[in-house]
Amino acid sequence: MKKIIYLFPIPIFLLLFSLSLAQKKPAIGPKIFLPEKEWDFGYIPQNAVVSHFFTIKNVGDDTLQIIKVRPGCACTYAPLKKDILAPKDSTSLEVIFSSRNYQGSKTLVVAIFSSDTSNFSDINFTANIENEFPLFQVEPSQVKFDSIRVEKNNPKKVIILNKSTSSLQIAVAEKPKEFIDFQISKNSLNPKEKAEIVLQVNRKATPGPFQTNLTLDFSGQGSEKTRYTLPISGTILSK
Repeated sequence: MKKIIYLFPIPIFLLLFSLSLAQKKPAIGPKIFLPEKEWDFGYIPQNAVVSHFFTIKNVGDDTLQIIKVRPGCACTYAPLKKDILAPKDSTSLEVIFSSRNYQGSKTLVVAIFSSDTSNFSDINFTANIENEFPLFQVEPSQVKFDSIRVEKNNPKKVIILNKSTSSLQIAVAEKPKEFIDFQISKNSLNPKEKAEIVLQVNRKATPGPFQTNLTLDFSGQGSEKTRYTLPISGTILSK
C-alpha cells in the first residue's frame, strides 16, 4: 500500500520573515545631527558675554568623532563636553560670545567637523549689540554678582521700563543656569509701567567664576517680537 504524503505550502509571512533574516541591513556609519542650528540672542549690551547650549547627536550606527569646532571669530568660544559619541549618544556645545568692541547686528557661524564626512555641519547665532532698545529700557543692562558666598548671597534687582505707547507682554525664552533663581514681578506692562526682576544665586552653585544669561521676549500690539538677553556673571567663593 502506497503512503500518501501531503505537502503543505509555507505561509507567506514565514517566507518573508526568512528572506528578511537573509538580508542584512546596510551600515550607515556615524551620522551627526543638530536638533537646533540657529539661535537669536536679540538685543545685548556692549562689553558683555552671553552663551547658548546647542545639542549634537549621533544618529548613526557607528562611533562619531567630533574632530574640530571652529568659531568664525576670536570673539566666540565653543567648548565641547565630549568629542566621542557612541550611536544614539549626544553632547552639548556651549557657544560663548563676547560683544566687546562690537556694535550693531551681527550673525556669526561656528563650523563643526566630524567623522561623518557626508555631512558638513555648522550653527549660527545672531546678536544686536546696542545701548538703546526701541520698546523698553533695562537697568542695569547686565548683572554682576562680583565675589559672593552662597550662604551670604544678596539678590540683584533689574528694572524693565515700557517705553512704548502700547502694552508689552514679557515671556521667558531661555532661563539661566540652574543655580540662578529669578522672579519677574509682572508679565504685562502698560505704557510707562515698570517690572522688577529679582535674581539670586542658590546653593547649587559651585565655587569659581560663572557666566550665564536670561533671555526675554517682548511683544506688543502691532509690533513684532523683540528679544533681549540679560548677561549674568560673578564669582562664587568657597566657604
